[in-house]
Amino acid sequence: MFAIALIPAYPAAAAPNTMDALALGDGDVTHTLGAFGESTRFVFVDDDTDGIFDSSEAVYLQRISGPGRVGGLDVRVANPGSFSLGSQVRGSDGDFGNTVDATFPRALTTADLAYFDADGDAAFSPGDTMFLDVNDSDTVAVNDIILSGSDAGTLVTSSHSLLNNALLRHGLPSGDTLVGVFDADGDGVYTLGDQVFFDLRVPGLATVQDLRASGSGFGHALADVDAETVYALGAYGVAPSAWNLVYVDGDGDGAFDSDEAVYLKWSSGSSVYGLDLRIANPASTLGSQVCGGDADFGIGALPYPGAPTLADFDYADMNGDAAFDTGDVLVVDADGSGTASADDIVLSGDDAGTVVTEGHALHGTVLWGGSGAYPSGFPTLLVFDGDGDGTYSLGDRVYLETNGHGLATVQDVRLGLGGSCSPPCGPNDGDCGDPEPLVDPDALLPDTCQTPDATVFGAVGAFVGSVMDAVLGLFGR
Repeated sequence: MFAIALIPAYPAAAAPNTMDALALGDGDVTHTLGAFGESTRFVFVDDDTDGIFDSSEAVYLQRISGPGRVGGLDVRVANPGSFSLGSQVRGSDGDFGNTVDATFPRALTTADLAYFDADGDAAFSPGDTMFLDVNDSDTVAVNDIILSGSDAGTLVTSSHSLLNNALLRHGLPSGDTLVGVFDADGDGVYTLGDQVFFDLRVPGLATVQDLRASGSGFGHALADVDAETVYALGAYGVAPSAWNLVYVDGDGDGAFDSDEAVYLKWSSGSSVYGLDLRIANPASTLGSQVCGGDADFGIGALPYPGAPTLADFDYADMNGDAAFDTGDVLVVDADGSGTASADDIVLSGDDAGTVVTEGHALHGTVLWGGSGAYPSGFPTLLVFDGDGDGTYSLGDRVYLETNGHGLATVQDVRLGLGGSCSPPCGPNDGDCGDPEPLVDPDALLPDTCQTPDATVFGAVGAFVGSVMDAVLGLFGR
């Protein structure tokens, strides 16, 4: 069953049922990120005073206005000694005031972050490793600093498994703008206990694939289940107007029947493709993405009657308050009649995934729609890029965004549930449903996980339409 989406979708803790100021750890706290202070740099303590960065010497993230010494609130990013990796320096700490050097042999800032692209998708995505490219070699080299994963906070050695592999900066924000601070105590300045992130995705928001740069989770890439993760929405290669409704004509009579499967397609085409969403009478889980090995993959499909668009995503105002809110039901008004009638599709509530017939509980109910029906005008279809690869892909969620914030929030409707192919299928285990440059579905082996649509995916690109302008306007730095 579809459900009204909340943000975050899987908070670590529920919003406390008390009247009080929000605090760190509350499930309803949104992690917006501010500036670390001045521009930032990496520095090290030259223990042997030889002017050369050695593999055992402590490294800190520091504001450039620092005094040439280890200062309060600097963050320990490598070789922390007796202190915790990612901890902030306090005035009483033994390393406070130590002289620092900024030549590694050159000055390093967050502009020198680069990643090993393990999956070759030209994006910093799960499984990739972030480095500080100490020598500006664009390859993994001895003494490069590892900033993500289980080895975060260590230096590359001559026996490292990734030695000499190429590093990419593609898709990372340009310049020295990659450090963001969550003001945990709300005092408006960077202070002890505030959380530092490498802000790699959506400027000003902690979201998927941003890296924790402080605290006990140093180097952890945020995932959709982390409490800090903000569900920032964007097109990610699929224009909202490109989504379209189709059905599978199970009895071959050329007419839609109320029990036939309905899909929300992310592309044009006359077949059910990988990543299409099952939204009514599903062959599998309602809201799931089609995978390449699924029984309905490659089946011919017909345009849904009435060719409904986003302008036809209306709602039944169950409480009569002339607003789309809790308890109201989202309905696709396929024939544009303004009432729930035959072939309209219910997309939320207890009857989500059903098609209206004469005996349906909603039949004859007045529907609200048009440009004034939602706070944002017409609703729009947007994607939460759950793996941070910059495109709509397997596991990404799809929302009908009704508030115009560019964020998944109360009364947005979760239409695509993400998830994975189960069981994994064929030789491309883990890639089920991800588009491949193949055209003819009849040419696919039954056990492959590929998508028969090269024309559309070719237009998607690696990083097209990453996030709505509204988000950048509200939260950009």
